[in-house]
Amino acid sequence: MIKTFVLDKNTVRDGKIDEIKTSKVVWVDIDRPQEKDFESVAEDTGIDKAEIKELLSPRQRPVVKDDTTYSIIVIHSPHLDPGKITTHPFVILVSKTRCNLITIHHRESLSVKRIYDYPMHRKLGVFKRGSTYVLFNVIDEIINTYFSVMADFDDKIAGIENTIFDVKRSNQIMKKLFTVKRSLIYFHKALLADRDVIYSMERENAKFIDRKYLEDFHELYVDITHLVEMNATYHDILTSMVEIHLSSVSNNLNVTMRKVTSWGALILVPSLIAGVFGMNFIKVPFLHSDYGFVLAIFLMIISVALLYLYFRKKDWM
Repeated sequence: MIKTFVLDKNTVRDGKIDEIKTSKVVWVDIDRPQEKDFESVAEDTGIDKAEIKELLSPRQRPVVKDDTTYSIIVIHSPHLDPGKITTHPFVILVSKTRCNLITIHHRESLSVKRIYDYPMHRKLGVFKRGSTYVLFNVIDEIINTYFSVMADFDDKIAGIENTIFDVKRSNQIMKKLFTVKRSLIYFHKALLADRDVIYSMERENAKFIDRKYLEDFHELYVDITHLVEMNATYHDILTSMVEIHLSSVSNNLNVTMRKVTSWGALILVPSLIAGVFGMNFIKVPFLHSDYGFVLAIFLMIISVALLYLYFRKKDWM
């Protein structure tokens, strides 16, 4: 789906992709591009269709490079899949000479949708400052989405913390821990790569970006550095939670073993007494006494009672 915004006098209106050839400030957003969309972008920008497709490949790393008339920027944008959070390539083509911006992505972007929903006065303020400032807002909204994702991670971690000592659900807890931890590792890689891209733009490595707005990109660099630090903190918290949960499971196993050992001892001692009196020898003390049976039962009761009191004092039962 292609959506085009055009700055026309004192309004930002819907337009057509062909208007990127004009001198107006134009933003073309292509969501889930089809073959005809790649052909249209290739024709209007002069960038090879195969190269555009390759930029959207899941293997594509974030990068900044220049073509003949466009600066090509690829960053990783977060996407909330059902049950998990992933990142995907987000391609941005920016031209200072033509004052236009093209964004291409395979997944629906919440970041782009928020810009769609800007009130008109805010859209005017962004578009009147040119394509570079539109670029700034697009990346800024992507970073805001990262912050929303981090808040979601925070909620997930808080939920796991509430069950961290529930050893009966150990498998479920460990699965949740490693799922969140794996997502954080992927996000850490994506954030570091995106930070390098923003640093490259800030250092004027994209020649079709308007230099007068480069200082604004430092704010993005600071924000994404903060995200990297948050990600590292959450990763450390999860690592500690894994250790705490494993320690809890180990302690619970020790408690269980003590209880099993205690009950085993309570059963063993009466069995030992019964075994002694049941040995097939002639001269067993009290074997032929009228009180032999009572004595054996008495010894069993006394031994079990003493052992029980001892284990209770040691908190083994």
